[in-house]
Amino acid sequence: MRPQAARSHRNLARCVILAATVLGCARFNRSAPQQAADPGTPLPNRFAEDAEFVFDADRSANDDFLDDDVAVLRLRFDVERFIVPSLTLASRRTEAWNHVDELRIEPSVGALLAQNGFRVGAAGPAGHESIRTLMQGLDADVETMTHLVQSGIPLTLDLGAAGQHRNVFTINRGGTLQGQVFDGATRLIHIDYEVAIGDRPRTALRVTPEIFKENKTPYWQIRDGDVRYQKEYQGRLYRDLAIELDIAEGETLVIGPVDAADRSLMLGSIMLSDVMAGRRWETILCVTPRLFRRPGN
Repeated sequence: MRPQAARSHRNLARCVILAATVLGCARFNRSAPQQAADPGTPLPNRFAEDAEFVFDADRSANDDFLDDDVAVLRLRFDVERFIVPSLTLASRRTEAWNHVDELRIEPSVGALLAQNGFRVGAAGPAGHESIRTLMQGLDADVETMTHLVQSGIPLTLDLGAAGQHRNVFTINRGGTLQGQVFDGATRLIHIDYEVAIGDRPRTALRVTPEIFKENKTPYWQIRDGDVRYQKEYQGRLYRDLAIELDIAEGETLVIGPVDAADRSLMLGSIMLSDVMAGRRWETILCVTPRLFRRPGN
């Protein structure tokens, strides 16, 4: 059986987080950036017509709300995926991450993530725009999607196949190096969230990587008297490398690999870099949670 990523939500006294649709796993196109052929299922912004209902923090904290008033909100994630050649990014890597606050994560956790090939932090609106401008200047391929999620259901990003016979190494909190070989697995990133409404709305995020793999040959299993036809889970959910941080309204979560050449066999590089047409490409993810007020509330 496949382990489930942690799911969390908060029942708010005066605010209810809702989403009209669950779009499930978001699949990114995995062909070479210059030859993108199959963009996959489009994820349109269904709340575009509700733009005038962008969440107003002053409104929620104002006495205009009655004790029994309920503000129905919707949560969406705007996701940008920048795919850029490692050699092109190498000379500008420091410039890109200068716009990201990596100290939002506890130093010991940040050091562990770096050992495992990850860089994570938060960027304000200006920093996010600077990263976008820099990536465009580097001719990065940009994939932009909008995801509407239901409260309590993790946002799952599908980064595509991990390749054949991939050796994946991690370093645990005790400093032990661990390795595992995956064949035909899929790279997933799960993002759990908890929204806090107040003078300064924020979204607490928990980011968990997973190498997902199921046995291709299903088997019969008898459980509680029922016969079930299912596949065996052969992947791994890396709960010990889960990342937690708070993102304020308007801020962006930034996830990227360390120098891929230094940690090419570590989990972060496996998750966020690819070799295509003889060139190494790196992925930088920008995930921005946004609250929207439902029309009529």
